[in-house]
Amino acid sequence: MMQEPTQPKVLDSSVLEGLRVYAKSGAFLQQVIEIFEQHGKASLEELYAASESDDNESVRRVAHRLKGSCLNVGATQMAQKLRHLEQLCAANATRDDTHVLIAELPDVFADTCNALKSIP
Repeated sequence: MMQEPTQPKVLDSSVLEGLRVYAKSGAFLQQVIEIFEQHGKASLEELYAASESDDNESVRRVAHRLKGSCLNVGATQMAQKLRHLEQLCAANATRDDTHVLIAELPDVFADTCNALKSIP
């Protein structure tokens, strides 16, 4: 019997727990989540604009920056997709190659934000 591939976890709860311990305040964690969401929305818009301009280097830079933000809050699935996008851009992939991955990012970002907001 063939096993289904497992989906990557949306969040790494250990990163969030580390933030919670560091902050000693739920308000700090909520502020980090709000900043992540605002930054992520702006970064996704930058990715689309760079992609539409066939500017692989800008796509790579924005993906790299957003990946760092994702890793800071434990958004592992989003970070994995952004890492892949970075690699595609570094390999001079065509817009068609990167567009498919960029098109997936809003749903993954929404899932990530929903998961972050559901943390008690």
